[in-house]
Amino acid sequence: MEETDPEELRILFRENQNLQLLNLSGNGFTRLHSDIFKTNTKLEKLDFSENFLLYTDWLSSTLMHLCSLNLKESRIFTIDSRTRQVIDNLVHRYNYSVGDVDRIHLNLANNPISCGCDQEEFARSRWCEFEAEIALYERKPIILVTLGDVKIRSLPSSLRKVCFKCTSLEWPGADNQDKLEDFWGKLIKAIIKFTADIRY
Repeated sequence: MEETDPEELRILFRENQNLQLLNLSGNGFTRLHSDIFKTNTKLEKLDFSENFLLYTDWLSSTLMHLCSLNLKESRIFTIDSRTRQVIDNLVHRYNYSVGDVDRIHLNLANNPISCGCDQEEFARSRWCEFEAEIALYERKPIILVTLGDVKIRSLPSSLRKVCFKCTSLEWPGADNQDKLEDFWGKLIKAIIKFTADIRY
């Protein structure tokens, strides 16, 4: 398993600026250099699925022609602001509609992604809205945890539905030990309930 991308890989990409399709799925990458695709502005399809990637900071706005991104079955747990912009552009460009599986060119399935909806900018993003729409459409269990004050009226309609119809818990803060125990107890009960509800 590669700890990160080797220097040879960056040189290879830098010297192939007309690269349009790249499939490096299942190669055991854990991290890629932040400027690995800096000169690959013509890249349209990118597949890094089934790797061990933790971060997506290597995705950049230089990927202006990207129309297909496959990062399924990795270990990505957070999406930074630069990556959210790339994904928002991808979602907006192809005007995805939930349920239209044939047009989905964005695959982040089976990643332990945590949606940082404590940041209103992220909560209002097309990416976060799209994820909520997919979860609601597929009737997946949703537990909303707010880490701060979020103005519900400013959120997209799909996230407002989550706020009003689904279980929501408010993070009490690390300093409040009594409420922390209560929070974790409620969260565990909610997960157990949802797990029981989705069993066949």
